[in-house]
Amino acid sequence: MSASGGEIGPAGGFRHAGLTPAEAGFYEEHDAYDRCYTASYLVNWLITALYGGDLETREELIRAWARGRRTAGAPPGAAEILTRNAPVAAVMTDFYRTLQEESRTTPYPRERLHLLRP
Repeated sequence: MSASGGEIGPAGGFRHAGLTPAEAGFYEEHDAYDRCYTASYLVNWLITALYGGDLETREELIRAWARGRRTAGAPPGAAEILTRNAPVAAVMTDFYRTLQEESRTTPYPRERLHLLRP
């Protein structure tokens, strides 16, 4: 049994032992959330450490990196991390902003994140 209460099935798949169908569905819908949140947090931290700026400036920089436009001043290792993870961070940033400012019922961008996930 894993820490989340599920079991690893015989083919390596995850079974949701003890979860209701609604809980299992929620888990399936958000299965990449932790990885995407972590990638987004790292990108936000690096952008802040390298460039500073207010929230809007940081979001613009994240979107620039997500579009492949490298901003001067990033060491090679940081640039590699930003290049790889900024697309996920841009989607997560847009999701959080919409969730906080427009609607608490904003759908989680599962499909977009599954195409980009780290």
